[in-house]
Amino acid sequence: MQKTWWYKLVFLMIIVVTSVAYVFPTLANLDIDKTRFPIKKKVNLGLDLQGGLYMVYGIDFSKVYSSVLDRQMKGLKTTLDRQHLEVTPTPLTSTENELDPRFKIEFKASTPEAQNQNQSEIYKLIKSSAVSLRLVGQSPSSYDLALSASYKEQIRDNTLSQSIQVIRNRIDEFGVTEPAISSQGENRIVVELPGVKEIERAKQLIGRTAKLEFKIVNESGMKSTQLPLLVANLEKENSLHYQEGQRFSDFVEKLNTLAKSKIPADSEISFERNRNPNPGETSADIEQSYSPYLLFKQADVTGQDLQDAQVSFDPETHRPLVSFELTPAGAGSFGKLTSAHKGERLAIVLDNIVHSAPVIQSEINGGRGQITLGRGDADQNMKEAKDLA
Repeated sequence: MQKTWWYKLVFLMIIVVTSVAYVFPTLANLDIDKTRFPIKKKVNLGLDLQGGLYMVYGIDFSKVYSSVLDRQMKGLKTTLDRQHLEVTPTPLTSTENELDPRFKIEFKASTPEAQNQNQSEIYKLIKSSAVSLRLVGQSPSSYDLALSASYKEQIRDNTLSQSIQVIRNRIDEFGVTEPAISSQGENRIVVELPGVKEIERAKQLIGRTAKLEFKIVNESGMKSTQLPLLVANLEKENSLHYQEGQRFSDFVEKLNTLAKSKIPADSEISFERNRNPNPGETSADIEQSYSPYLLFKQADVTGQDLQDAQVSFDPETHRPLVSFELTPAGAGSFGKLTSAHKGERLAIVLDNIVHSAPVIQSEINGGRGQITLGRGDADQNMKEAKDLA
């Protein structure tokens, strides 16, 4: 009995000593990089223990839906113009529900027969767009259009996931360990940033407009197999490693500075961040890896040139893909870009992070194109298409 008691006491002492040693760097606020203490890790204190910033962002879906419908109407008018069917789209401001904006398209012709013909052709085009549009009213010379219910649901889901993704990128730049970002209800996003003291800076960083760029992958400047090796060597030789809680842009900037003499002067190294997409998880739960790309610095096409992007389906294979439409100015730039770089990869870069790099299959003129996806299963392809759109 006496011996059993001693065993229990010794076991308890070991647990106490281990626990104290584990929390000592946190309690003493040791500099992990300089201390000689054997345990070089601090306990990540949550918002309730160390304070910080708790924010709830709301998404104004009335503006989101109005913006999407406006782009849909511009696209529809462009299609009708190509078929020499003149229409005048006008937003209806007196709709009862602000979450269900509407447009009126008026069509005129010189004769009643031509009027009927135009109405019939326009109706066919509207029905072909039934995935995104619905007919809510009509007269002999006009149609009233709104977004379909299924398309609005898709827009809502995409907007929430896009917002969470952008906010997560911004918070990584702020250098916060274990942030918590999650959706709340149908139109809110909750952001918890433990330890953050610069509240106004955090608000400005998270709230700024996202920067979208299209850049050509410089595959002639360095083989794809050589780039990961170069990155790994630079990290090893200079003890440079990205750790959660650091600013990712600082890591990339240092890496590019070190690689300056080893890569072409007109190029830069950027990364695609592969991570578990569950928005409710904290950073500690998210497995992530980094795939390097060598990109030309020049961005010939940006988000300002993009008019719309949405998920559609290949009529032959029924596989999901991303259809996009550019502004008239963007269409010209994109035509030149795809003509000069046919067969090369075009990186889609959001806030300096590569999100995809599809191959340019052919010259894309007219401002409309499609991005085909990988050969994964249907659910995986659909998710990838939604994320990319």
